[in-house]
Amino acid sequence: MTEEQKTFEDHLAEREAQNGYASTKLWNPRPHAAGMIGERELARFFGVEQDFTNKPGGDGGVDLSILMAVPIAFDVKSSRYGDYLRVNVTKVRPRTIYVLAHVNVETDTGALVGWEWAEVVKLAPTKDWCDNGVIVHFIHRDSLRPMAELLTRQVVIDQNPEVFPPDRRLRIINQRDET
Repeated sequence: MTEEQKTFEDHLAEREAQNGYASTKLWNPRPHAAGMIGERELARFFGVEQDFTNKPGGDGGVDLSILMAVPIAFDVKSSRYGDYLRVNVTKVRPRTIYVLAHVNVETDTGALVGWEWAEVVKLAPTKDWCDNGVIVHFIHRDSLRPMAELLTRQVVIDQNPEVFPPDRRLRIINQRDET
């Protein structure tokens, strides 16, 4: 087991020990594992380290922040089916990009499916997905923006190599939506 895997497993155990964790979802049997796999894949996508900070009350819907002209947050929504991006209607946050991750907890694997701006998520249809009173906006995977589009929007900032070595330079996403 690599040091990265050990850190991941240790943080997962810590999250799972915290009953009532704010981001628990009923449609994932192991929501913490599913969420962390999705968060890991997003961090890998941008070439940054996954955040293993213990946040007992939840992360407030921010799984990753990317430095931009204005602050932008990324919130990964992990699904074992990878079919729909689902976001609780009471938790859609401005200046946030929602990313659907298709995860398999048993094999500890995941893949990023697509993404959408919060402003578009707010306009998506709503449904009581699990018949539990929690209303979510939902968007089918085929209607999400491709992950590759995020890469075309980024600008790599040439930082001081002593502070930010070339393999860890910050990537910045251009928030202007020109499509």
